[in-house]
Amino acid sequence: MQLTDQKPIVVVGCHRSGTSLMSKILQELEVNMGNNLNKHDECLFFKEMNELIFDLAGATWDNPKPLIEKMADQKTLNLLADQVYKKVQNHIQTIYGNWGWKDPRNSITLPIWKLIFPNLKVVHIYRHGVDVALSIQNRELNRPKDSPYRSEKCKILVEAFEVWRCYETQIRANFAAENYSFLSLKFEHILQNSLSYLTKLAKFIEINNVHIPKISFKQDKAWVHKVQQSPEIEYLLQHPYLNEIGYKSDSIQLQ
Repeated sequence: MQLTDQKPIVVVGCHRSGTSLMSKILQELEVNMGNNLNKHDECLFFKEMNELIFDLAGATWDNPKPLIEKMADQKTLNLLADQVYKKVQNHIQTIYGNWGWKDPRNSITLPIWKLIFPNLKVVHIYRHGVDVALSIQNRELNRPKDSPYRSEKCKILVEAFEVWRCYETQIRANFAAENYSFLSLKFEHILQNSLSYLTKLAKFIEINNVHIPKISFKQDKAWVHKVQQSPEIEYLLQHPYLNEIGYKSDSIQLQ
């Protein structure tokens, strides 16, 4: 049940963390990120496979814990991989060259993809948790009422932050537990020094003799929390997990 001859590039990162940006960058670096992409630069096939896995575990994008708990059992992990293996095997028969896909749900389903593609490469993009939470909250407040992805709990900033923390924690736990080939890139660093980090990315995915594109980034997408003020934001800025992953607290610590 392994496709050892394939080395897909799997993009992980919480929703609103820059995974769409990373998909665009990889496409500029001549990586095939799917023939049928949605407006978020997600390959619809692999998005559907991830959603199937979530559904089988009784999980949702804003509550992935049921899937995380089920994957802790190796037998269940294997069974979940079995559910998508044949479909994936058939799908990739027409894919050639450097290829991969982006979907924030990869952050949770990564152990399943590692079973199927043991030689995969993982590109992890992460962003300040408060900025992510603000972006998720804004999306949910404006999402159509009939959307199947609508999250009532993520209309609350603290809840949106906890979803981000769950995704990031799971990504890093996966890297610590398995022998992954991965590259972690900070969203803010890419915006500030794109050429340096794009060169690093190209080297990681083993793309040689390719022109590193000059991509214009909107600098105002970084450090959004610094131009917004609220008690909730101040409270979240003191969360110890931000310091743990390299975001120094912008405020005093809680006593």
